Amino acid sequence: MGGRAAASLAALAATLIVGLPAPALGWGSTGHRIVAELAQARLSPAARAEVARIAGERPLAQLSTWPDYVRAEREWEFADPWHYVTVGVGQPAEEALAVTPVVGPAGA
Repeated sequence: MGGRAAASLAALAATLIVGLPAPALGWGSTGHRIVAELAQARLSPAARAEVARIAGERPLAQLSTWPDYVRAEREWEFADPWHYVTVGVGQPAEEALAVTPVVGPAGA
């Protein structure tokens, strides 16, 4: 195989490898913060007031990564179902978000 053909084959292989779909990776802190910024900008006045009541002056972007930090702690295992939510196409968000009610960690 000549140099030009080898280079073309290598370029084709690289294009195919890069172009193959990859499994979705976690959003990471940056992704969580970006979504939180977008969400906070679109809150209704009533929702904005409720967030302020719960979170005080802290912005949602600052709070958005907290679950990732505490999920490894045993006392927060009860909240594991809240971390990942899959909403199916056409499925109402309320239905997807319905989880077994849990008040808090044992003994709380």
